[in-house]
Amino acid sequence: MTLPHSHWAPKWLIMLGAAVLIASVAGEALAQTRIASAFGKIDDEDFERAYQTEQFGRGIEGPGGYLPSFDVDRNRVDITKLQTELTKFSRTSSDLYDELDRGIRVVPEIRPHIGDMLKVRARSRLLAQRVDGFGGLEEYKSDIQGLDRDWRQLSYDLRAIRGMSRTAVRYIDELDAANDAIGQSLQISPTLDYRELVITTAELRASMSNLLDDIEIELGRTAEARRLQLQASQTQQQASHLAGLALEQASSDQLISEFKRFERDWTELNNGLRSYNNRYVERSARRVMESSQETRQLLLIPQEIDRAELVYLTRNLERDTNDFFDRAPLRILMRLPESEQALATADQFYGVLENYIDLVERNEEVDDLVEAYSYIDDAWTSFERVFRPINSEDAQQVLNSVEVSILDLQQSMLIEQSFDRHTAMELAAELENLAGHLDQDVRRWLSRSNPSYRHEALRDVSSFVTGSQSLHESLVTEGSIQEARRQASQVWDDWRRVYQHITKCDTSERPYLARTSSRTTPTLVDLRALLQ
Repeated sequence: MTLPHSHWAPKWLIMLGAAVLIASVAGEALAQTRIASAFGKIDDEDFERAYQTEQFGRGIEGPGGYLPSFDVDRNRVDITKLQTELTKFSRTSSDLYDELDRGIRVVPEIRPHIGDMLKVRARSRLLAQRVDGFGGLEEYKSDIQGLDRDWRQLSYDLRAIRGMSRTAVRYIDELDAANDAIGQSLQISPTLDYRELVITTAELRASMSNLLDDIEIELGRTAEARRLQLQASQTQQQASHLAGLALEQASSDQLISEFKRFERDWTELNNGLRSYNNRYVERSARRVMESSQETRQLLLIPQEIDRAELVYLTRNLERDTNDFFDRAPLRILMRLPESEQALATADQFYGVLENYIDLVERNEEVDDLVEAYSYIDDAWTSFERVFRPINSEDAQQVLNSVEVSILDLQQSMLIEQSFDRHTAMELAAELENLAGHLDQDVRRWLSRSNPSYRHEALRDVSSFVTGSQSLHESLVTEGSIQEARRQASQVWDDWRRVYQHITKCDTSERPYLARTSSRTTPTLVDLRALLQ
């Protein structure tokens, strides 16, 4: 038997090849059926309709402390020009949505952003209709800020996608220009998502604290370890300072400046930590990197590929793969359902990994690296199918580490996922939580009011709660996307019925129901778009 990469593959690979020849264990390849189910287009009129009812869920941007306040100077605002730019933005956002919708099949990385595009289109359409004078401007000025914030983030995300059509890029440019013109008309600064910044920078601060604890426990008391501990403490303080500035809603320029200072400190610290090869420290460092990347995105700082990081992550992936076979006895490997495929599958995975490392170390072009990564991704699918059934807890844990390393590599290369299950689970969890609050408030309202439709409303709310729970469970237990789509569609229908009931509320529960409903519709839109 010849091994295409035997000059590089470890000894266990040759042993496994001999064992396969001796055992000749038969197995049946898994069938991978593609279900081409038609998922109906999201009816964004429902999204708009959720805010049409007078005095219920009015406006998309509810009152809160996360938008800088500003006064409308009627002597300096050209209301006609503002209306023109809002109309232009609304029309172009509709054109961009249609272009993105057509492009999903060619560039599946667009899919996670369809929900955000849908919300921007709906919001701009409402504003174009309702800002019909200074009265409308005063009433919806926070929504204009919200549109500015959401579009800037979406524009940033869309421009990071490779393979976008020229037409889509042109529409993005036009929307950027219209959005800037709206801001200039109102003399407002670019709006950041301060709510998410507060959350993310708090996570960054907490992640740095956890890393500092791990450094103290894991790295010993050498002079180098103490130096890293001191450096980590200083970096943690910078993360705390950044979190405080986000809470104070500091200017964009100040936040970016302080974040870049954190990044410089973090890069130096992380380079020092890598030489220890400690899994606990690596895990905490990974969480810091995730929070740092999210903060960078919220500050709209262009993403850059760190080639040293790519080499490090790839070596980690190689190490984790070797560890898997160190912890997987040969006798257990031979009991795999597809053991006759084990040798070829492992050899393929090692081969594409070696090729990727070579490309990174030769400093090849990004497009070549992205293509090489796609082979790792494909090879991992086969690798996991063959080796995941292994009956070894230690080996399963290392397989999980391999999977995490592959995802880290993907994120470091700025490659979007066509379906982000983690985000879908977070949205489903939020939806289940919102459904629980709605159920509580609806029952309290109906116990006081007792309208003629009471039993129907209780039944619909109960169905909405049950459906939300089932959808969340399906995503957590890694059910099929097709089933999640079906469940999301049913939950959407349940929500539309529930919404018709709660708009009739005339008791003290009304503001609570309005607040919860204003979060429920966007969450459902995001989730359905993600599953599309």
